[in-house]
Amino acid sequence: MHEFNGDWYPWGGTVNGNSPALFVEAWRRMVDIFHRHGADNVRFVWSPNNIDVPASNRLESYYPGEAYVDVLAVDGYNWGAGTPAYGGWKSFSEVFMPAYDRLRALGPQPIWLGRGRHEPRRRRQGRLDPRHVRARARHGSPAGARRLRSAPPPPRGGSFRSCR
Repeated sequence: MHEFNGDWYPWGGTVNGNSPALFVEAWRRMVDIFHRHGADNVRFVWSPNNIDVPASNRLESYYPGEAYVDVLAVDGYNWGAGTPAYGGWKSFSEVFMPAYDRLRALGPQPIWLGRGRHEPRRRRQGRLDPRHVRARARHGSPAGARRLRSAPPPPRGGSFRSCR
């Protein structure tokens, strides 16, 4: 269950009758089941989206507590110049640092980059500028990360209520 502080997945905290309290209850139940069955080789990675959607849907509301999270992570997306409705081009720091600072305040766990998407800044007639592609191949993307690809969304219709 990632990006729970958004409204695009069935488990999002503002859709299907869900709430932050139900998310925390479901997360803790899942972790407790794993621990009760001795699954000590599992790490629980808590990964909100870098932006709260809507803005009142604060990621902090979903934090189940240090005892239930092994790794904090953040998913972030740079939609690029082609989608100004999502803020246009943003630097790596603009995408990730505000959420990173918020995660640091939650707990001492390591912080990972979860999922992401990077749209190229330079386009020529709707296509990638070949000079930019060659530069990426030589130098890599920010922080040496490879381009991340998004998985298709899960089927619609689920909710936290099935975890009760």
